[in-house]
Amino acid sequence: MTTVFDDVARSRTSLDILPNMHTFHWDDSLAHSVIFMHKNVKSFALSLPKDNSIRSSIFTRFFEDIVTRMPKISSIDLRFEFPVKLIEGDVIRLLSNLPNLDRITLPRFCLTTKIAETASRLGKLQTLEYQYHRYQGRGDPADIVDFRPKLTEVSFPSLFDFSTTIAFEDAIKFLTIPFSPSNLTIIYLDSPTTETPTTLSALLNAIPEACPLLKSLTLTSALFNDMELTSAPEKEDCVNIDTLRPLLKCPKLTSFEIEHHYPLHLELSDIEEIATSWPGVETLVLNPQPTYLEDSNLTLRALLPFARHCSKLQRLGLFMDATTIDFPAAESTSVYQLPTFRSLHCLTVGVSLIQEDGAVALFLSQICPLHCEIEKGVTWENPVSQELADKLELRLKKWEKVEELLPLLTKLRIEERERAHLLKQEVQDLRIRTEVLMDNTKDFFYKRRRGLTRAATIIGGAYIVRRYFRDRLDEVKDRLEQERAARDNLKRRFKQTQENVSFTAHTLIETLSKQVFHDMDVEGLTSELQNRSKARQASKQRLERPPSSLASSIDMMQDSDTRSEAESAVASVTSTSYGVASMSNISTSGLQNWVESSSDVPVLQEGEAPARMSESIMTVDSSAHNGESSSVAESDPSDSVMSLSVVSSDAGNFRTTAEIWNEVKILTLTRMLTTLYSITLLSLLTSIQFTLLARSKYVQSVLQLEKDERMQDHIATELTLTNMLLKSGRGLEELMAGDMSALLDEEGGLFDDVSISEDVAAKFLTMSWWMVHVGWKDIGERVRRGVEEAFEGVSLKSKLSTNDLHRLVSDVRRRVEYEITFEGQERRINFLSSLLPPTPETVHHVLTQGGPPLQSSIPAPCDLLVFDDISAASSQLSHSQHLPHPHLPSTLPLIHPHPQDPAFLSLLDETRTIINSSDFACVLESCLDRATEVLFSGLEKSVFVSSEPNLPPGEPIRIRLVGLLPGLSRWTHLALNAVPNELVDVSLLFWRFSSR
Repeated sequence: MTTVFDDVARSRTSLDILPNMHTFHWDDSLAHSVIFMHKNVKSFALSLPKDNSIRSSIFTRFFEDIVTRMPKISSIDLRFEFPVKLIEGDVIRLLSNLPNLDRITLPRFCLTTKIAETASRLGKLQTLEYQYHRYQGRGDPADIVDFRPKLTEVSFPSLFDFSTTIAFEDAIKFLTIPFSPSNLTIIYLDSPTTETPTTLSALLNAIPEACPLLKSLTLTSALFNDMELTSAPEKEDCVNIDTLRPLLKCPKLTSFEIEHHYPLHLELSDIEEIATSWPGVETLVLNPQPTYLEDSNLTLRALLPFARHCSKLQRLGLFMDATTIDFPAAESTSVYQLPTFRSLHCLTVGVSLIQEDGAVALFLSQICPLHCEIEKGVTWENPVSQELADKLELRLKKWEKVEELLPLLTKLRIEERERAHLLKQEVQDLRIRTEVLMDNTKDFFYKRRRGLTRAATIIGGAYIVRRYFRDRLDEVKDRLEQERAARDNLKRRFKQTQENVSFTAHTLIETLSKQVFHDMDVEGLTSELQNRSKARQASKQRLERPPSSLASSIDMMQDSDTRSEAESAVASVTSTSYGVASMSNISTSGLQNWVESSSDVPVLQEGEAPARMSESIMTVDSSAHNGESSSVAESDPSDSVMSLSVVSSDAGNFRTTAEIWNEVKILTLTRMLTTLYSITLLSLLTSIQFTLLARSKYVQSVLQLEKDERMQDHIATELTLTNMLLKSGRGLEELMAGDMSALLDEEGGLFDDVSISEDVAAKFLTMSWWMVHVGWKDIGERVRRGVEEAFEGVSLKSKLSTNDLHRLVSDVRRRVEYEITFEGQERRINFLSSLLPPTPETVHHVLTQGGPPLQSSIPAPCDLLVFDDISAASSQLSHSQHLPHPHLPSTLPLIHPHPQDPAFLSLLDETRTIINSSDFACVLESCLDRATEVLFSGLEKSVFVSSEPNLPPGEPIRIRLVGLLPGLSRWTHLALNAVPNELVDVSLLFWRFSSR
């Protein structure tokens, strides 16, 4: 080879060999390439040798030959496989001496800070790039660390295509420094590290302002496939829609590609936002080959928004889960309703999940054009494990099968659409011909209208009119009768369902009340306070000294009077504090039963020591007969201190009186609000249960009615003389034999049994056992936490108006009905886990615990749905003695404690769906608001009653919190024991309105 080049050099007739050559690529000895260099060469690609023995001086002389012999080069491509630092100075001198350069191509990791500064001074430079090709070579990633070129106002005046390997943080600095290139239309950034979403977001936020003319953007973060993910990455490590949203601000951007180590965290709504906000996109590749291969939030349905909105899209890449075909509900009936891609040439699926290749190909054939290619596989640089390689090979084979089937299926779809289009044209043609025929017929009759009119009028006019009106009247009459009967039937069924719900709710509340009063024993705490008061009084009498003077005798008499008043108040607690009055008359006559003398209720204020508990609640004496208001008299501090010491010495480690009074306050309010929540939720749950069962019963009756009507029609048809003669009496023989199903063979499965069995209904109604025995306790815990937080700073001495109490109760409701999410936002809860057992194990437990009582005292569930009787059932409770007992059947079905019943699970899932719905949330909120109004209406009528004649008009009535506790406790008793129950009626009223 050397001899050949020497011969050419010696025998050439002119200095320039191949003088018309303008593109020169050389991959051999550097010395031999010199003879082909001349001034007409415009594009030069050079592969530098890998021999480490070649010194930098050789490159220096060779680069000088390039500048001298080819001064007009406009495009230079350097290819080598060693760190660029070894020849950085030579490259800088080479570039600086070629002023006509408009394209520079370097290997990866070779655009250093100094080379970039040199390139920035080339006034004609338009493209600064690198290539991934193996022959291009690569440098050392350490050479591009800390990429911070210093630019001037004349830097990169013509640069529009910028591709380099650089960390995203350095790219942000490069794009935002003064005099950065502002005419860039193409940016390709390849980061040698795995970039975080935070850095990527900062880069995407900087690009719209720094590059307003940008049309194409490609971002590649290092893919370390040797670090294959075996579990789903954290959300904060994945790029989401918030990270990509700044791209939507680039008005001219038509191409965007991103590759990242972790899969993008995008939902279908995010894809819809991208597609609607970016209709002019032509290339969009969203990380189709992440290293985590097991899961994706996107299905094949994610392709539809792009097909619907992006008419210019030519290449699309997504990482999807194609194991199921997620058809839209409204579009699954006809393939012609699915949107189709107009310009798509390539669909990049990367390593997307796939199971059924045929189903995927059928779906894609509906939306992809004929010549669309499927691009699959990975471009990872590092070798993969054998296990990962086998998994990828299996997945890629299925995508190859999809690629093979797609053109044929797409062609069939196109032909199908063409045939449908031809059919539409034929139908349109027939419609036009029919119109023409009708016009001709009209013209024919119009020309002969007089004769035909006379004949028609004389022969058939009267008969036709008479028959027509008679038939129409009969049809209208029958239709009105059927509609009236249907309305009456619906009203009767609805009324019966409401009565069943009301009866069952009252029955369930009876059991609920026993548990509430047992677990929230306010009366037991009050009794403990009475016993402590008596013990303190007895101890005080033993410690008193005999009076030695007239003054001490007077003091002793005054103390004796005070003790007698306290004893009378304590006695009144025993006699009146636990009685239940009528719902319509909640009086305040029992307020004195909840407080003792001034030394009985020590209240610890903020900052006070226990020794200062001598300040106590005053004696409240309210009477509905004489209208006296609560009176307050402070106790002697020495008495209170003594009483505390006595209690401490007698009780040992028991709670102090102040703690007990605080517990009375918290427990009274907790029990009141727990009652309000429990009754409301129990009423709504019962309404849902009976509504679903009643709906099933109604559908069953409608189908049975239709079946009977069709049976009659078939019998009438089969028994005609013609059928009997032609079929030799076969229909009559079947009818006489009782084989009625043979007459309905053609109906198929229209009249399949869709009813709900008694066993299923019993299981379904048994689910209320969870709310009555378990769920209300969960509600009580939430209420107690809310009460403790809201009433923490409210002393028993605090005087509260109705507005103050309403504000505190509303605060408790907000804490009960809302919870704080991890994002710091409030979210309404739906009490689903309190209303229904959350797991199969708890469902089995409920059926086991609530099932057996059905055999003794509860009517069969299906009997509850017989709308001629008023009946209700609950699988775990007995009937209330305040309501009339329905007729009980002699035999009752057993409830099997096995919840694996499709009908039962369907009812349970539908109930959960209703409870999770926004409609139920609105109904629940309205019911709770109305229940709160009922509570405060009762308090305003019976507790917040002014007994002061000199109270200024408009001045709100204020009562100490300790004086409110008896009224709140009495309201709880009435709410749980009153029949009829006003809270149940309020809940059913709002449920009835929401159902309509």
